[in-house]
Amino acid sequence: MAVMSGLSIGQLAAKAELSASTLLYYESVGLLPAPERKNGQRRYDECLQKINNTGAC
Repeated sequence: MAVMSGLSIGQLAAKAELSASTLLYYESVGLLPAPERKNGQRRYDECLQKINNTGAC
């Protein structure tokens, strides 16, 4: 089984102490870039540092 790189939306939400729906909202209004998708799942990479510093990616 292949290991997926990047964080799932749930993992990113937990690390950023936000809800997944907040991250989806940020994405919809352009505060987060559209993430890469693997097997239909969003995979976030370097956004966490930016979210912690600015509240957006």
